[in-house]
Amino acid sequence: MLYIFNSGRRELYKTNVLNTLALPSNHTNRYRYRIRQNLTEELAEKLQKIFLWKPQVAIIFIDRYATGGYVFHPIRLAKFKSAEIQSDQLHITVKLTDYIYPKNIQEFNTKFIRLLADKNLPELTNGDTNTAKDGLYVIEAPNIFKDKNSYLFGEPAWTEEIDKLKDTIALKSSDGDYFCFLKYKLQSTGWFKRDLTPDFYKGHSAFTVLRNNDYNLSITYKFPIQNIIAGATAKLRLESDELVKWTGVTEVSIDSFSNHVPTSFHIKRYTDDNDSKITFSP
Repeated sequence: MLYIFNSGRRELYKTNVLNTLALPSNHTNRYRYRIRQNLTEELAEKLQKIFLWKPQVAIIFIDRYATGGYVFHPIRLAKFKSAEIQSDQLHITVKLTDYIYPKNIQEFNTKFIRLLADKNLPELTNGDTNTAKDGLYVIEAPNIFKDKNSYLFGEPAWTEEIDKLKDTIALKSSDGDYFCFLKYKLQSTGWFKRDLTPDFYKGHSAFTVLRNNDYNLSITYKFPIQNIIAGATAKLRLESDELVKWTGVTEVSIDSFSNHVPTSFHIKRYTDDNDSKITFSP
């Protein structure tokens, strides 16, 4: 199994953690690591040359500010898709699959640290919680998740992950700096109503939709600052180009700890465009 880590040390890394939690199953996501600092040259070369054998991937969030040293939180499983060396970095693209979280995080950490004891696992170094030279962030090692009874999956895992991550220093909301955790799914309507899964299209993940058809977009969010500041609010704006005609809300008011918000749109019949996109913005 390939373990890839993210500690949210920078804003860009925090965004990628939120994307890892938000993107639907089968969607691709990219992670980049500095060769020699974050992973060995040997592993970088090996991953770049993979064609047939595709390792399983586990995405692990590191709470680098936890009392007593680093705490490891597995948040998502994935399938390895590709790796590309660009300058001194390796860009790893994975196809996200299920959410996963241990039923006992302390027991998991004990076993995980023991399993990767000789792999230069990231650890608190010289008491400096902000150092980038704290171990390897891409590691190949045996699969720790074989005992499925020890883990939560799907919605329960997503809920538990957020309950734990919302209290970490990297992702903790405070007055004026709010984190909103969300996920979404896209559904067709009519007789063949079903959840859509993204495909790989022109180098990116994309949903296949049909002209003159209607679709439902469901957004689920958790807004932890509500437990601290009851009146805290935020907004999520949905934007698109001319191919999409909105038939539901395009602005989501985030004003509770947790909620599910449905909206909908229609794909126009007559337009010269074949590609479209929907963006989420604060």
